[in-house]
Amino acid sequence: MTLLYKNTFLHCAILSFAATTSSIALAADSDNDWGGLYGGIAIGALHGKANPDTTTTDGSYFNTGNINKLNNTFQKDVSGSTATASAILGYLKQSDNFLYGIEADLTVMGFNEKTSTTTRYASGSKLENTTDTSIKSHFSLAFRPTIGYSFGNTMVQLGAGPVISRFNYKFSFVDAQDATTSSDNDKTAVGVSADIGIKHKFDNGLILQADYIYSQYSNIADKDSLLTNQAGGTQTDKFSYDSDFKSHNIRIGLVKYF
Repeated sequence: MTLLYKNTFLHCAILSFAATTSSIALAADSDNDWGGLYGGIAIGALHGKANPDTTTTDGSYFNTGNINKLNNTFQKDVSGSTATASAILGYLKQSDNFLYGIEADLTVMGFNEKTSTTTRYASGSKLENTTDTSIKSHFSLAFRPTIGYSFGNTMVQLGAGPVISRFNYKFSFVDAQDATTSSDNDKTAVGVSADIGIKHKFDNGLILQADYIYSQYSNIADKDSLLTNQAGGTQTDKFSYDSDFKSHNIRIGLVKYF
């Protein structure tokens, strides 16, 4: 009886160990499963900066000796920060611990910044001019092919792809003699967006996501204008507008698989 008891106990222990090991393995496999369609929301903080390359020519009003000083005045950076909210949709396929797929996000923001400069054409001159430049952007839509690596219930993810946004670029110039010009330019611009992030899966299926997104647009304005004087006459001095835009967005959000 003692031997039978020992054998029975040993068999039960072996079966119990096997069952426990299988359960752990199944749980690990479940935690390690990142494939499928997912969606979620995120909030963040974005810092953006535009580098205007606005220039004017020496026509019938300006003269060559003042052009460089004027252009430097027109090319002041426009920067600022704003809160963001994003809707995220993605799909991943998994091979062992490696992941690949695509992720899209629609981000809304309230970027609306302005820079204003008052200066003189040249040293010693009493002829002041005031320049205002403002940049607005309220959304971006990005599509990023992604790759990732899973560490069980945590994964890291990298992505890069095109991003689309619409910008409003406003410029105005006026001097003490009421020579003036202005431009109000709306343009849809295509840029490049790169993302690096980390996700952690909880037992209830929710996923906490934190990521950093860098976006760059090479040209958000491309409109010209001519100078007019106080009598309403048009001068030959032409203003040309160009600017890039770069942003850094840090987000945190919740994601769930469908």
